Amino acid sequence: DADHTRLLRLEFIGNAPALEVLRLNNNGMGPQGGAMIAGALLENAKKAEREGRKSRLRVLVCGELVPSQFGPTSSANHADVMLIHPYHQLTGRNRLENGSSEAFAEAFAALGTLEEVRMPQNGIRMEGIEAIVGGLRENPSLQWLDLQDNTATEKGSRAIAKSLPSWVRPLLSLLFKHVATNFDLCNILSLSLVHTTRWPKLRILN
Repeated sequence: DADHTRLLRLEFIGNAPALEVLRLNNNGMGPQGGAMIAGALLENAKKAEREGRKSRLRVLVCGELVPSQFGPTSSANHADVMLIHPYHQLTGRNRLENGSSEAFAEAFAALGTLEEVRMPQNGIRMEGIEAIVGGLRENPSLQWLDLQDNTATEKGSRAIAKSLPSWVRPLLSLLFKHVATNFDLCNILSLSLVHTTRWPKLRILN
């Protein structure tokens, strides 16, 4: 049944040593379900630490499947959880909201291996964005961050700007379209990015 499938999914995420890419597309899981997924990600990180290795998870996507910037993606599109490419994780349109943000932040900080995180259209507000980017600061190899269609306002925007120095060397793409309700994010990020030589690989800012 659905509950049994959900438990198997969480067990898989928490215990799969080879998991490198996790895509959760249009599941409508809500804050509680999101927190459960984040808990499984945290367990994945803790299991890796107990075994004296780093987690192999590189990509988390909660949203629409977008062609990878690092290589071809899986042609399968029917599974809720699938391997796509060794360097991706995606989560979008899952209604994660603020209720799961602290759990994701803790998991992100514990993983420390993420290179791509996409969480568009999840109803995350400024406090949630502040928590999420705080956790992502512990992922120095982050190359792609997509928080489009959430709500940052000034508080979340300043948290994003504060996090930028953590990702200086690898940063390739920042997607924040429709995140701010005014010009807060634009103004704050513009000031942070004015010295573009600090982000030599940054190719996309939207």
